[in-house]
Amino acid sequence: MKLSDILVREIRFDRAQTLTDAQKTQAKANMGISDAAGGGSMPTLTHDLRANLRTMTPTAGNNIIVEGLGVFVFYVGSTKLDDDETCFATSTGRWICEAASPDMLQAEILDLQVRTANIEKTTFLKGSFVMSMTSLGSLSSVAFTASVAGAQPGDSVVVTPGNAFGNSASDKAALNFSAHVSGANTITVSIRNASSATAAMTTSTWTVTVIKQK
Repeated sequence: MKLSDILVREIRFDRAQTLTDAQKTQAKANMGISDAAGGGSMPTLTHDLRANLRTMTPTAGNNIIVEGLGVFVFYVGSTKLDDDETCFATSTGRWICEAASPDMLQAEILDLQVRTANIEKTTFLKGSFVMSMTSLGSLSSVAFTASVAGAQPGDSVVVTPGNAFGNSASDKAALNFSAHVSGANTITVSIRNASSATAAMTTSTWTVTVIKQK
């Protein structure tokens, strides 16, 4: 048998080609793709073989069903993040889920319910203090306290300065601050100057937010 007779029977991936129905069926089986049930034209890919989407060479507008995820459409040139669920990247574009399956919708609803429940268990307490310093010497620190009713040691604290923290770029680079609940209803905010020069600041009212998990 001639080499050309052998090659003509092989599926080539380096050029356009015409495949027989048997070859198309075998190629789909190798990729884990099946035709749509009921004779439909949209191919189907099993969930455990979804990674095969990344090795396909589709054209713009091609679509495919991934079991457990939904209907995907291919967009040439898209750079959307591949998250292994709603988007799969190829070298030329992205498979993007345009119609989620019932299983995926149910999972997203359950996730939303859990996140909503966690938010409902969270309480935010507010307070403030006047940061009255206009300068801070080199390698030194200063502390301020704020009263926030209900705050307890171990609670998370977020502090927001009332204006730019430091008057110049070098001042901003030199200064830093931290905060913690130092006692019942009391938050301590420490400001430090880590540089070898005095740092200038502007007085303002700082906001303190305490986050409590029930």
